[in-house]
Amino acid sequence: MIKHVRQVHLYSSFALAAFVVMYFATGYVVVHGGWFGRASEAVSHRTVTLDTAALEAARDGAAYAAALQGQLGLRGKRAPAARRTDGTWRVTVTRPGVSFEAVVAADGATAVVTERRQGWQRVMAVFHRLHGYGGGWLYDLWALMLDAVGIAMIGFAVTGVVLWHRCTRVRLPGWIVFACGFILTAATVCRLLCGK
Repeated sequence: MIKHVRQVHLYSSFALAAFVVMYFATGYVVVHGGWFGRASEAVSHRTVTLDTAALEAARDGAAYAAALQGQLGLRGKRAPAARRTDGTWRVTVTRPGVSFEAVVAADGATAVVTERRQGWQRVMAVFHRLHGYGGGWLYDLWALMLDAVGIAMIGFAVTGVVLWHRCTRVRLPGWIVFACGFILTAATVCRLLCGK
């Protein structure tokens, strides 16, 4: 049994290696953004004529956003459309490095599309926070990889505890580290939930 536990521990560490390095690199840019200079941003605007019939068939904000994204050919993860008090619709579509905001006129005939292209610092920040399914096959593949990495993390931790418990006689340092991890997590959760 220990042989299989070691194999799971080894292969889960291989699965985690690339993700942990990527997460560290992108997180470092997020935490120390000032060290890497000011992030650049190029903004452009365009006005597009729309097929109003396809948009009017949308039942809700999510369907409206999907129809508009298809008409405009915007790649990325969309948010549900928001109806404004003046009758216009606002739809945002994002992907690492680029974000789009489309504001559809009250009559639904035209949309003003604002495109923001960001520098590498913001690309790294968005990549660090990227999560969830939806937004196309590439997003779904990334989300599937995150799920696999989550399973690998659990497997790595559980097999590590089993190996530590079975293969060492001096367990006090391990218990201290093990307890500190849980205490720190519990204290952080309590602080976030109960703190002001």
